[in-house]
Amino acid sequence: MKKIILVLISLYVSCTLFAQSADFITELISSEKVTFGQFCYFSAIYQNLVSEDASETDAVNAFFELGYLPAGVDENTFITYEQASRIFVGFWNIKGGLFYRLSGKSGRYAFKQFKADGIIPAKIDPGMIPGGTDILNIYTMGDIRYASAAKKGDAQ
Repeated sequence: MKKIILVLISLYVSCTLFAQSADFITELISSEKVTFGQFCYFSAIYQNLVSEDASETDAVNAFFELGYLPAGVDENTFITYEQASRIFVGFWNIKGGLFYRLSGKSGRYAFKQFKADGIIPAKIDPGMIPGGTDILNIYTMGDIRYASAAKKGDAQ
């Protein structure tokens, strides 16, 4: 009986949280070009770095404090695949390849790791600006590959 009640409470809380972020996801999907603010907000909410009522500026500042962003990044600036890859690597705590580790966790090598793993399509250039659906596709593919690998203990 306790398990059923806990499951129902968890389901209620999950649905409530999903409903609050549904507007943001809808806005993200409709974006042709994603900004640092949108990307960082999406990532920070998933990682519980900021609350859902935080601003995009708060999310950007959270990633700056973690060392993923250089100082002075404006939340309205468009993010590139390379920059998004660097944040996503930290997202799933991926070890990366030899050159990624030697380069001080360069976004370029994080991008190459995602391309090698089939997360980012081969035709994409690191300087291109992703759309909202592109970011969600990378997130979904990466979460399937890396989150499940992390649970098994063999994340790359």
